[in-house]
Amino acid sequence: MYPSNAIQVVGQTLRPGDKITASVVRSGASYTLKVTDASRSGDSFSTTQSCSGCANSSAEWIAEAPSGSAGVYPLSDSTAGA
Repeated sequence: MYPSNAIQVVGQTLRPGDKITASVVRSGASYTLKVTDASRSGDSFSTTQSCSGCANSSAEWIAEAPSGSAGVYPLSDSTAGA
């Protein structure tokens, strides 16, 4: 369920302090990925894809530091409130 392009942008209004949750649910050979921004529902999305040969053993989330005109910005504390 990784993006087909090199850069994946989710929403345009994501801001520091937004509460983001994500889940992956398997039903047979179908997998539903759901990302919810509780602060801005327009940034939320869901996709369902099938994979009959998947190992059904793990999931991975990769966080990369954002960058802009001032260079590379620090990652937020994704463990805050956990």
